[in-house]
Amino acid sequence: MHSAWTKGTSGPSRATRKKEVLDFRNAFDELRPLVEALQKKPQEADYESPSWAYHQADTNGYNRALTKVLDLIDLNGRKPKD
Repeated sequence: MHSAWTKGTSGPSRATRKKEVLDFRNAFDELRPLVEALQKKPQEADYESPSWAYHQADTNGYNRALTKVLDLIDLNGRKPKD
């Protein structure tokens, strides 16, 4: 489980928060393939287009954000797919 889930909590409230998050395990497991399907495939660079680098940067940022979501919902400590 990612430490962000219990950040700012301690003692009994930390244990309660951890249990609450773990109760969502099934939902997170169902959400994982949906988020993975949203990830964009890298496109071949079109050097003829003056804005290709911006499109590539957008794709990279979008995928990076989705990867962070996958890290957060991973309660089993698995590595996200590349």
